[in-house]
Amino acid sequence: MPKNSNLGKALIRRQNKVVKSTSSIHTTDYGPNLQSIIDQNNLDEFMTMAALANKQFTAQKNVKLVSESRIVGTGAKIDPSILQQYRYLQFPKRPKWEQGTTPEQLEELEKKSFLEWRRSLAVTEESEINSVVTPFEKNIEVWRQLWRVIERSDVVCQIVDARNPLFFRSPDLESYVKDLGKKYVLVLNKADLVPENLRKNWSQYFVSLDIEHYFFSAACQQELIDKDMVGDNEFGNDYSSRALGYVYSIQEFLSLFEKETHTTLGFVGYPNVGKSSVINVLCKKKCVGVAAQPGKTKHLQTLIISPKITLCDCPGLVFPSVLSSRAEMVTCGVLPIDQLKDILSPVEIVCLRVSSKDLEERYGISLNGRVCASLLLQKISNHRGFYTGSGLPDEVKAGKMVLKDYVNGRILYVHKPPGTVESIEAMAEEIKESIDEQFFVEKNPGKLTVDESGTVTYQGTYKLTKQEKRELKFAARRGENPNEKLKEILKSHGVASI
Repeated sequence: MPKNSNLGKALIRRQNKVVKSTSSIHTTDYGPNLQSIIDQNNLDEFMTMAALANKQFTAQKNVKLVSESRIVGTGAKIDPSILQQYRYLQFPKRPKWEQGTTPEQLEELEKKSFLEWRRSLAVTEESEINSVVTPFEKNIEVWRQLWRVIERSDVVCQIVDARNPLFFRSPDLESYVKDLGKKYVLVLNKADLVPENLRKNWSQYFVSLDIEHYFFSAACQQELIDKDMVGDNEFGNDYSSRALGYVYSIQEFLSLFEKETHTTLGFVGYPNVGKSSVINVLCKKKCVGVAAQPGKTKHLQTLIISPKITLCDCPGLVFPSVLSSRAEMVTCGVLPIDQLKDILSPVEIVCLRVSSKDLEERYGISLNGRVCASLLLQKISNHRGFYTGSGLPDEVKAGKMVLKDYVNGRILYVHKPPGTVESIEAMAEEIKESIDEQFFVEKNPGKLTVDESGTVTYQGTYKLTKQEKRELKFAARRGENPNEKLKEILKSHGVASI
């Protein structure tokens, strides 16, 4: 082949060409990788809605715009009593189609139905005052993957986090699946993090709602696979009695759906609930990628694990709902922690739920009761040595560490079924550090004052250097007693011994 041959470029150009098929049967999606869209700014939101409505825009000159700005501030603090109040919203359904409907007509119907759904959610969002509509999946291509998974499946399994099932459950999905004549099953993953008594309480709750549900632990089953102990079940062998709260093993779970005919199990759910991990342990090997953020699974995948059972994996979807605050989604692991701008709000929820004793044991600090988020992060930063360039406690770094520990279960909190009263730990007594006046009376080293902004001013016979003044200032900002630091400085120069 000649050295300057353009064969490689020709192959690339051919690969990039989009060939539109005339077949009405869906086979493979070509084009750019499917991207999950949860959060959008106002401009992107407007352009997306315009594209769905097929609107065209032209420039208009000499137009005056009068803008009326309104600032509405509720000033409300986090109320522990409303943290578990969820209101579920509908998700977009695939419009009905007939045998003679062309692919182009069906695509137009889907866009029209999706646009109407987006507009209805926008109206709901504007009407909410004390609550917020959670960020949800805004890419119609991702919802199309859900529609195809449901259509292909005989049984639709919705994977939820057993620590907070109500947040991840979608009653609208349950009704939609049953309307299509499919079987709906609720799978509570991460059951190893839930105590046995709470698993029984949750089982009683779902039995009262006539919801078929099963507890499962992908992490524990993966450990058994690594140890070649797949047949064992570390939660006991009470399977024959179908005890409430029983955690199923791989074989026990698959046997629930084995029939004489072939069965397809569809798996849907939020990101970070362990959906892909469940599929991997059922296949006993890594078949799908695992990630905490949505978008790791690009398209539906079918996996044949036996002659009678096929698994169908759907990309992770964030369903719309109404919550008391956006911070609740952060503590549930739906929104990425590394991209957070507001750290204190979700950490405040952690302080409300997790006992001070558990936080003290985890981070080696002393709290003496429930504290606010800022004080907790300051104590952790001082203990771990997290400081910013200006010498202040790095609350952002400490906050991200706390939130990741909470989401991953290293700081454990399990929600209880509705109707259960949860106690809130009492606030710790506020300890105010005062100026050590006795030290100044006895030694008369000078006068030290600290104003409301934290600025430290020293007046005395000894002249402090710039570095020593910085040390006093940063000690005060870190919440330490500046008098102790002043004692060390003066003792090093022999002033305090006069």
